[in-house]
Amino acid sequence: MEWKRGHSGVYLAEATPETLPLADSLLRFRMADELVLYVLPCFQGEGSRLFEESPGPSAWKLAGTRNFRRDVCRLHYRRVPGG
Repeated sequence: MEWKRGHSGVYLAEATPETLPLADSLLRFRMADELVLYVLPCFQGEGSRLFEESPGPSAWKLAGTRNFRRDVCRLHYRRVPGG
């Protein structure tokens, strides 16, 4: 709450191996309104799982896409009201 008083209410959280528990919690407790996913055509090792278990059902709508060089794609989703 202290952080929210001094800010606009917008928080950007990047999912990295160190912040996966935060990203998992934001989605699990429906605190995220938008998701931006980057799809890269490269596989390296086994990677990290975003969820250890299913966060439960939720509904998202694709709000936009963008293609970049080297076949990188950005997918922008917004949470469906009530989803």
